[in-house]
Amino acid sequence: MNNAETISKINDIRTDLNKRFKNRENVIDMMIASLVAGELMLLIGPRGEAKTAIVESFAGYISDGKHFSVGLAKSSTPDDILGGVDILALQNGIYRRNTEGFLPECTTFLLDEGFKCNNPTLQSLLRVLSEREFQGKKINALFGAIASNELPPELRGQKNGKSADLGPFEDSLLAFFDRFFYKVNVDKVINGTPDWQDIVFNNVTDTKANVSVTSEEILNLRNDIDNVNIDERTKNAIIELTIALETSDSNIRVSTRTWRKAVRMIKVHALLSGRNTVSRKDFRFLTNSFWTTPDQIPVIQQAIFGIGSRETAEAAALESAVNNYMTAYSNNKLVIDSSGNLQIDENSRNTNLNKATVQEPLIHFLRENINELRKLATSAEDYDEIDRVIAYVDKCRTHVVNQLMERLSVKTNNYSTKDQAF
Repeated sequence: MNNAETISKINDIRTDLNKRFKNRENVIDMMIASLVAGELMLLIGPRGEAKTAIVESFAGYISDGKHFSVGLAKSSTPDDILGGVDILALQNGIYRRNTEGFLPECTTFLLDEGFKCNNPTLQSLLRVLSEREFQGKKINALFGAIASNELPPELRGQKNGKSADLGPFEDSLLAFFDRFFYKVNVDKVINGTPDWQDIVFNNVTDTKANVSVTSEEILNLRNDIDNVNIDERTKNAIIELTIALETSDSNIRVSTRTWRKAVRMIKVHALLSGRNTVSRKDFRFLTNSFWTTPDQIPVIQQAIFGIGSRETAEAAALESAVNNYMTAYSNNKLVIDSSGNLQIDENSRNTNLNKATVQEPLIHFLRENINELRKLATSAEDYDEIDRVIAYVDKCRTHVVNQLMERLSVKTNNYSTKDQAF
């Protein structure tokens, strides 16, 4: 089987995962790229939003794979992850662990609530995670993830990328944190949306299609990563991005090792898109890889926006603005200011009143963004990237229109004529 067939299988897996896990398209794209690249991934988000389920379901698509999952706590020991001491070997003067059924023997793994673990156990994992070696031999893991409800205080950041200084444990956490290339926020699925209804009422998460790949197919596909080209224009864009990050005021420090991984990862995104040359649109996922503390994310986003073509940079900026407004709308933090404009108010304590007053202005805002995006697409170098943003904004618009019509007691299937006004 050639690698084109493997990519086709992976695309089938992506489609199936997107049917099962709603509003997780970016997370799934980064999981698949991490598998192909052999990188690790961190998922951060509130309880009950399928962080664990999506990783364990993803592991199930590797037909010959072995998955290892463990929930960690302050009392966890290396034995819980790497296996206990092999007593029979010890009796013969040989110290080794019995790794059968533990992380060193797995194809995929999940460290659930990894940041709740203690310092010695984290330290014992560093070489395993970075070098993929244990007891003098390579481990089998193709993909690994850590899931956490929140970052520990040491990594939450206070200002300008500076973390709280809590002593040596902070250095251990930073070293552990650095092993995970993509660090992704898994947002709450908004209550009442069609995606939420599919999850709650239709049990879509439980319905898996009969699609899979083998470990060998993934490893063979990895051999094609180095065949993806980076032209001079894209190399210059990467250099421009390094300068933009280093000269920012947010204390962003990206190591040479991380840059090497970043270049490899954007090649993977191009490869999975069926291209043999990297495009600047492949950079967008890097927003999730360069930050140490969350306050650095907007700075990194802006730097990445700035290196694309004018059209794609504007589209990315519009997408970010829409995402901020939709998050505020979901959390009842979107309000109308004294001039009648939309504004995010983090101190707002109102609930449904906020949604009612901002629905029509928000719909018009989203429509204006769609029209602006369509104008950008007429002269865009990467139309498909702008088309993706248009689809996202239109999905947001449809959601708010549905809620508005429900509030006005209009049945969803009868509002299409009135919807044209929005």
